[in-house]
Amino acid sequence: MEQTFLKLAWFFENPEKENFNLECLYKHLENEWLEVALEVVNTFFRKDTFLIKNPTTYFVTEKDIYLNQSQFADFLTEHDVPFTRHKLNSYLSRGVFPNPDMVAAGTKYWHQQTCEQYLGTLDKQSSSH
Repeated sequence: MEQTFLKLAWFFENPEKENFNLECLYKHLENEWLEVALEVVNTFFRKDTFLIKNPTTYFVTEKDIYLNQSQFADFLTEHDVPFTRHKLNSYLSRGVFPNPDMVAAGTKYWHQQTCEQYLGTLDKQSSSH
């Protein structure tokens, strides 16, 4: 198992010269270790190399928390920033609200981290006034 992650790390550090065969994952990893390896491979190609420029596929795990538009509005309201779904939609159409992290079946979703970051920007704006 350690050799597999070591070879993967060498590939990440220098993909032009190092080679990594996905067969190593299949043969030497299972369960949560295989999940971790696949997630880091996904992150590498999506965020580190930017080879996937406009991702359309998302991996959602049990640990991920996504909020739809109503839930995002409720989240902000619960944190003393009164928001309705209509207000959120208006802000989104004007470009003053974060774009959704994911759209599934026409429904917009924001990752909890995005919601918390947006709340933080609102807190900073209100404390500067």
